[in-house]
Amino acid sequence: MIVDGHVTLGRVDGVEVEVGTLLAQMDRAGVDAAVVSPDPRETAVAHREGHDRLLALCERYPGRLLAYATANPWFGTAAVDELDRALTAGAVAIKLHPYLQGFQPIEAIVDPVMELAAARGVPVYVHSGTPVQATPFQVATLADRFPSVPVILGRGGKTDFKADAAPALASTPNLYGDTAHDFPLTGMTTQLAAAGPRRLLFTSDFPYGDVYHELRRARALPADDAVLGDVLGGNVLRLLSAARTPGEGR
Repeated sequence: MIVDGHVTLGRVDGVEVEVGTLLAQMDRAGVDAAVVSPDPRETAVAHREGHDRLLALCERYPGRLLAYATANPWFGTAAVDELDRALTAGAVAIKLHPYLQGFQPIEAIVDPVMELAAARGVPVYVHSGTPVQATPFQVATLADRFPSVPVILGRGGKTDFKADAAPALASTPNLYGDTAHDFPLTGMTTQLAAAGPRRLLFTSDFPYGDVYHELRRARALPADDAVLGDVLGGNVLRLLSAARTPGEGR
């Protein structure tokens, strides 16, 4: 099963990105499912609106679309409550975007969100690569402080900090790399060597990347079929399967 670990639907850079466009690209590429993020406005401020929109799409396309929940840590308790509501309603992971949400991953303001992720057993995707708020080593520091939470290094530090992705992954056992905007014989290979076959995920970062072409690149990674199976879907499915319902295991 091929799973795209991060895409965005909604209004992106002034253009409405429709679900039909995403599904058409997934069909062309042979991608079975995708984990969908709220759009930039919903990521920054309109969290409930974004969650309700995406969860309705997930109900409309069961098995094909899964939802990220996001909330700006500056909203404090209200952010945690909305994340918890969205996870209970069906979201499968949390996304943080330090640039859009106005914080650095090393700040304590993000701790309540990470504590919720730990309690619910869900991974946290963190946008990286935007200076000075989202470098790979900042994200690695966050992951190191919450070792029970799988943290995805979104976009692998690209473009300005791509070279930092591999050492950050090598030093942080719960940090996961992704393939977005990368090349099989350079960045993907170094991330795979640093993280191992269980900690690299296929992500197209649609609409910033084209699903078909991003998957073609990931498939060209010089690895055997078992490793490619993990990278293209097995790893993200394992992360998502660990999610707990409220109160479970506490």
